Amino acid sequence: MRDKRTAAALLAAALLAGLPGASLGCGYEAGPGGITTAHASSIPVALAVRAALDAGRLDPLADAPGPLALVRANGALRSFSAVLDDAPAETPAVAVVLVEAHLWSRMLTGPGGVRFEAHVNGPAPGDAIVVTSEPVLRALLAGKLRWSDALAAGLVVVDAPPEGRARVAQLLARRLS
Repeated sequence: MRDKRTAAALLAAALLAGLPGASLGCGYEAGPGGITTAHASSIPVALAVRAALDAGRLDPLADAPGPLALVRANGALRSFSAVLDDAPAETPAVAVVLVEAHLWSRMLTGPGGVRFEAHVNGPAPGDAIVVTSEPVLRALLAGKLRWSDALAAGLVVVDAPPEGRARVAQLLARRLS
């Protein structure tokens, strides 16, 4: 069993190494240690997530080697991007950062649907930024957590100029409630 897990992890790492545009700054990869934040709201969101996990309001993630955890997180992010499909034209692009690993992705809305960009360096100018965690995304997508409750509990923060923030927050509230 251990050999299969190791082989799967090596295969995932090899596949991910060949992805164009992949950054090397997330916590699923080996790199310099220390405490850093990906966004000003990262620490408050991480503390709220930890409290929700400890209280049993969120399901914890299964332990996985970094490359497999990255694949799992990208799957959750891709599923989350589908929530933005058919968004109104004035909806800004959305950059999501998962606080547990500083993993950024972008979702660009447009006439052809949503385009998902995994493992990017960070937000682009004009993006609405969603700060959250993988357990929160999974709970939202499974219908176990409502968007409004996640916002109220500090499990998710939307950061953008007021108009963009309102558009993204309202769209997500309608689709994740």
